[in-house]
Amino acid sequence: MPRGPAITDLERGQILALHKECISFRSIAEAVNRSVGAVQSVIRLGFNHKHPKHWKGNQKISETQKRAIIRMALKAEESARGIQAELKLPIRHRRVQQILSAVTYLKYRKMITAPQMTPQHKENRVKWCRRFISKGEEFWNTVVFSDEKKFNGDGPDGFASYWHDLRTKERIFSKRQNGGFSVMVWGAISLYGVSPIVFMDGRQDSTKYVDVLRHGLLPFSSEVFGEGQGWVFQQDNAPIHTSNFTRTWLSGHSIRTLPWPPKSPDMNIIENVWGVMARVVYARGRHYQNVRELKDAIEEAWSTVGSDLLLKLYKSLPRRMHAVMDARGGATKY
Repeated sequence: MPRGPAITDLERGQILALHKECISFRSIAEAVNRSVGAVQSVIRLGFNHKHPKHWKGNQKISETQKRAIIRMALKAEESARGIQAELKLPIRHRRVQQILSAVTYLKYRKMITAPQMTPQHKENRVKWCRRFISKGEEFWNTVVFSDEKKFNGDGPDGFASYWHDLRTKERIFSKRQNGGFSVMVWGAISLYGVSPIVFMDGRQDSTKYVDVLRHGLLPFSSEVFGEGQGWVFQQDNAPIHTSNFTRTWLSGHSIRTLPWPPKSPDMNIIENVWGVMARVVYARGRHYQNVRELKDAIEEAWSTVGSDLLLKLYKSLPRRMHAVMDARGGATKY
């Protein structure tokens, strides 16, 4: 779809004025004859922000630049977007992808993982989606999504995408002989921000997990939602999450939990946050020499999770449920 004309200062002022009157995004968009996305962008960026002048996404580049693109891709350290930024090319990353895709000996390889599911798992996923598909934004905006994530010092598990030269052996991501070290973290997100990141040391049990919730979840939920119980807590079905000890603790703190279908990481939007963080933590194939260095990188990446990403993820929930039902409970692209 072609891009519309640039938003004028008058329109920008009208949008911001209507927003101050608590008018919905959709109503504002109809009033100024702009898309909802354009309205949200103006509100997020403010009056003084001006978008850069449009530049043609398909400007011609030289053969020398094309060779530079291919050489960088062969290093298997950058995505098309990263190559475009690194070489400061006057083309969009989609054009970089087209150039690389035209090279007969290059193929973009990505490891896709999904949990194995039985027919019962799939049926339960469909039932869950049918139950919750009618829930509107008012409900989902009160849900706090949580999860644990392991970060390895010598690279991520199952996170390997690169432009592979078919003329050479497949690249092997070097692992230390003893498996290296890893750091386990717990985090939670709401539409309004992220929780403190909590590092989980040693073997975990229900007692340690409750301690994580005490230090991570309680202060976060109190800050975001106040002292009331107007919010819902999501966690998966790991044994330490569903034990009697954990359930008793949650009940004692009047924390409502969201029923969760097994084998459903594609429905937990915090998984996408972990993916974004992993790309930052392991940018350009970075490895870490010690735990402190890795923890610092994790904390820095967590601090960059912004409201734009969170809004996008929360708005994706209805699409995710439709995708699960369309796949008859099977794995989805999410």
